[in-house]
Amino acid sequence: MGRSATTGFSRPGLHAWRSLALPGLLFAFACGGAKAPEPTISRFEVVPATVEVGETATLKVAYTGGEGRIEPLGSTVPSGIDVALTAATSTDYTLTVTGNGSTKVAKASLTVKPGLLVKVEGLPAGLDAAVTVTGPNGFTRTLTRTEALKGLPPGRYTVDAATVQEGSTPRYPLCLRQEVDLGTTGALVKVSYPAPTLTFKLPGDVALDFVLIPPGSFMMGPVFPDQTTDWPGFLEPHDSVKYAAPRHEVNFAKAFYLAKYPVTTRQWKAVTGWTTPDYATKDPDVAVWNRDWFEWHLDFLAPLNKLFAGKEFRLPSEAEWEYALRAGSTTKYFWGDDYTQADTYCWTYDNTHAVGISWPKVGMKQPNAWGLHDMFTQVQWTEDDYHPDYLGAPSDGSPWVDNPRPVWRTARGSIWGWANAPEVYTKYYLDSAYRTGVGFHPATTTGLRLALSIPE
Repeated sequence: MGRSATTGFSRPGLHAWRSLALPGLLFAFACGGAKAPEPTISRFEVVPATVEVGETATLKVAYTGGEGRIEPLGSTVPSGIDVALTAATSTDYTLTVTGNGSTKVAKASLTVKPGLLVKVEGLPAGLDAAVTVTGPNGFTRTLTRTEALKGLPPGRYTVDAATVQEGSTPRYPLCLRQEVDLGTTGALVKVSYPAPTLTFKLPGDVALDFVLIPPGSFMMGPVFPDQTTDWPGFLEPHDSVKYAAPRHEVNFAKAFYLAKYPVTTRQWKAVTGWTTPDYATKDPDVAVWNRDWFEWHLDFLAPLNKLFAGKEFRLPSEAEWEYALRAGSTTKYFWGDDYTQADTYCWTYDNTHAVGISWPKVGMKQPNAWGLHDMFTQVQWTEDDYHPDYLGAPSDGSPWVDNPRPVWRTARGSIWGWANAPEVYTKYYLDSAYRTGVGFHPATTTGLRLALSIPE
């Protein structure tokens, strides 16, 4: 009796378990085996497919079953979203939809008729540019703002941008001249007018000011080479001018920025976090002058570029330094040929001691024509390796760097403390062509004026 009771109880229990478990197994099987739909692309086309340069077309996008990415736009676009296109040149577009381990691809093309889209950027509202476009068969057109030139025949076109005046401030273009070969499609030329000045805020709200140096060309080297033979000293300062030869033309296709002042103790400490040394003065607005070439690169430039991602703070080339110093002048000194005006622009042995200044602050003397102060307060590093003359020097203003690099770098400017005699020394040191070679370590008299490249 106990057996039958046990048997009778156990069978229904087993049957109940099976009846509950079986549907669950069937449910799990059904869910695990289901397959999501593969991606499909129902529409991907440009409407209209052909436009004039500067006109807008629409990219129609429709798909299911995944995520769609469009190249060369480099972006993910949801289905059903129209994308506005204002292309200057004929372009092929690709839609890639990925989902459920599958990929579908579609292509569409936009054809742009021959023409030139000249895009003017950077000028405030109400200020017109002065851009001249010339091309084949005597074509000439003057533009004052962004404009699309349609229906142009194939050939080479030149776009010249002029300086414009904003009140008393000149606004220089990034590039004076650009050339483009026009074929069977359109082309884009950007005419940019960078800001005449820039200010960056370092940690502690410390200002770092830059002045725009315009594109252009100049003659590099001494205007009047002094080659006396009766100099009483071992290092003849006139040699540093004599070795700035041969006089040669350098062309700058693009504008760049140069710091308004040499780097000061305040700026150095803001970037590096250093609290010592105090550089022989407790005044934070004196130029830093005793850091070697590697210290500037590793301790200052590297962290500065991390503070401002996307910027390129660097040492200027020797040609950039002299071009910026001269500021369009063609005289022996950047202010003219009369040495006696030096007190207005530069610190010398005489004028520092006359006013009781041991280490002058930056910005106390008048700037040059482009707004740069204290070009001769100290010797300033450039990126160039030192060469005893300019034979073989770049003509585009880029740094002259050897491979492998030697231990000497080119420095420009001069320091007032070098001269413990008046005019007989400083008339050489303040020459716009004055240059010298300095071993990169140690360098107890050498500071830095920052350069900043401008991206296209």
